[in-house]
Amino acid sequence: MGAADTISVVIRVSLVQLATPDEMRGRVGAVNYLFVNASNQLSEFESGITAALFGTVPAALIGGNRHCCGGAALDVVVPGAAQGPAAGVKRRPDTAALRLAA
Repeated sequence: MGAADTISVVIRVSLVQLATPDEMRGRVGAVNYLFVNASNQLSEFESGITAALFGTVPAALIGGNRHCCGGAALDVVVPGAAQGPAAGVKRRPDTAALRLAA
């Protein structure tokens, strides 16, 4: 499980870096890092509170239902979010590859 998580982190960070303009890369990477790490801590806190209030199994069911409902609500509020950030967006050329080729 840990190896799969590491691979997914590498893929996510790589996609964020590739989709970000060069002049914004450091700032976007820092904000991404902050949100990823803060979300883990907040989720653990929320799960612990929910389990303390309702018990372990109901907390897992509540969390799963919230996850599914949140995804469905996001799809209603932001149509096209399921296709990802590149849907319908013209991708910029990879400037690093162009510099290497020159």
